[in-house]
Amino acid sequence: RHAPPPPQTPDKVLSDLRDTPRVLSLIRGDWHAPEGRNRRTAAQFFSMLQHLVSTGSEGGRLEVDVFVTAVEASLWLGEQFASDLQSLFPSLRVVAMSANKVIGVLSNDRGSAPMTGFSFSSLTMSLKRTVVVAISHSGQTFPTLQATHALRRIVGNRVFVLTGSVDSKMAAAVGQMPQEDAPWVGRVFSTFCGWRPAEALTVSAVACHHSLSELLLYLAKRAAASPDAFRAASGFKLTDSDVADIKRLNACFAASSAPSLVGADARGAALEGGDGARHRALRCAGRAWALHVLEAPHAWLLSAAYIFGTVLSGHPLLSGLFAALAPAGGFPGGGGGGG
Repeated sequence: RHAPPPPQTPDKVLSDLRDTPRVLSLIRGDWHAPEGRNRRTAAQFFSMLQHLVSTGSEGGRLEVDVFVTAVEASLWLGEQFASDLQSLFPSLRVVAMSANKVIGVLSNDRGSAPMTGFSFSSLTMSLKRTVVVAISHSGQTFPTLQATHALRRIVGNRVFVLTGSVDSKMAAAVGQMPQEDAPWVGRVFSTFCGWRPAEALTVSAVACHHSLSELLLYLAKRAAASPDAFRAASGFKLTDSDVADIKRLNACFAASSAPSLVGADARGAALEGGDGARHRALRCAGRAWALHVLEAPHAWLLSAAYIFGTVLSGHPLLSGLFAALAPAGGFPGGGGGGG
């Protein structure tokens, strides 16, 4: 169901970085396969967008067509996706919001503090026709998982989730079972990353970003091939050549740019010679930047060592060196030694 974890090494961040090209290759392979599961889910997502465009809005400016929710790094990626989706289909209203705000407003356990002051309320937004995209790499981030349950109670089966594995709580929340022979419900997008506990985020963030890019590219290709009536109603402006250019850039990043940045190919083998020049240059620049970052701690440590050493010995370093190097009778011409 998902990519196996990289070989165990002491540096888990390095392992994740070198595993990036392989994960990107898995993502592209699934999206380009006619029966790929991500592609099948995207087909259902696009059909819902078609329905939204064809039926028009009944709630005026309050109607939200696509609602994207997540927290932390996933929220940042979701906001970029929402912005791009809005640009792709200007007639739709696309909103991105923190899952913490969602559960604060929709949860039954509000606590003693009233959830006032949020722009998300029944007075400002209507979710009657909304399609939801919930993003969490682990698939069990508490706020996003609870928001998925809360939103599913409102919009029903129009909730989609993007996670690192089909075998996750968020996938189960939208009705997808983890067994290999389980029916595919078409509500889960997978990044094929599996479990990635390393900090800072590397391959999981890249895989999420690339999966959302593949989704946008799929929607653009479907829209470009749609009747003129849909293109006009949705505000879609891209031509076939525009979509082809975006597709080429996307493929170039996965097949060429990513390996050159991390210094490994899709098999995990290190790049040698000219192929790894960019990675080596980045590492050299990183070391130089690290020295600048560590300059202040180095100064603190040296100062602490000097103070600690002089206090214990009872002899300040500079005055001790001065006394040791000075002639016993004083410096020449200094008048030492009396008359």
